[in-house]
Amino acid sequence: SEILPPARCRSPFAQELERTMQRFLVNHELVDDDKVVPDYLPLALMIDRREFGVGLTTHGVKDSVAYQYDHLLHSISGDFHKLRPSTYHCDRALNRERLETAQELLGDLLPVRVENHSLNWYMTLTLKAVALLGLENLMLEMAEEPEEVERLMTFLTQDVERFLDWQEAENLLTANSGNHYVGSGSFGFTRELDTEAPRLTTRSLWGNMNSQESSCISPAMYRELVYPYYERLAGRFGHIYYGCCEPVHAIWKDCLEN
Repeated sequence: SEILPPARCRSPFAQELERTMQRFLVNHELVDDDKVVPDYLPLALMIDRREFGVGLTTHGVKDSVAYQYDHLLHSISGDFHKLRPSTYHCDRALNRERLETAQELLGDLLPVRVENHSLNWYMTLTLKAVALLGLENLMLEMAEEPEEVERLMTFLTQDVERFLDWQEAENLLTANSGNHYVGSGSFGFTRELDTEAPRLTTRSLWGNMNSQESSCISPAMYRELVYPYYERLAGRFGHIYYGCCEPVHAIWKDCLEN
C-alpha cells in the first residue's frame, strides 16, 4: 500500500484485478529484479474456511498493520474440548462468475487463469498453535506439558490433512511448478513435478512450510514436539519449500535434511 498507486477502479472485484496487475507492473518498473511478469492474469480461487469450527478472529490497531489474535484456548488440557474440525466450502457458481467477468473485461487483451493459493501459508502448524493459544502459553506448555502439545499438534496435523483430502476429492488443486509463488518470495520453476494428470494430488505440488514461532526453542525440543508433524505433512508433497524469516541451521541435522 505504500508503493502501489491508488486504485482507480471502484468495485471490490475490479480493484482486485487492478491490484494484481499493479503488483507486477510496479515491481518491474520500481524494483526491476528478475521476477517474471506472467503473460496471463492469475485469478485466485475463492475457498471459504472456518477454522476449528469457530474461525480465528483478530483485532487490530487503527492505521496500523499490527493485530492480535483472540485466543480460543487458555490451556490445552483445560480447553481442548472447544476445538472442532475446520469446515470449508467452494462456491463453484461464484468462482465461475468471477472467471467469466474477468474474461469479459480483459480476455481480448490478457488471458485469465484461475489459481488456487489456499495452501500457500496453510501448513504452518505452530502459527495455528500460537493463534489458538498465544506464543507465551505455547512456550510454557512445551516446557511443562509436552504431552498436551503433542495432542494439539496431532489435532492440527489431522485438520490440515482433511483440508488436503477435500481439495483432492473436489479436484480444486492447481499446479504451482512454474511462475508461481511457493514460499518466502521464491518461485516454483521445476520440471520435476508431474502436472499432466487429469486430477492433481498434492504429490504434484510444492508445499510451503515454516515454523518461525519455534525459533526460540532448542533443536531437541523442535525435533520432539514440532518436526514429526511437519514431516508427516511434507511427505504428501512432491517438493517442499521450508522456512521464512527463521534460522534453520540448528534444525537441519536430523530434521530438515530429511
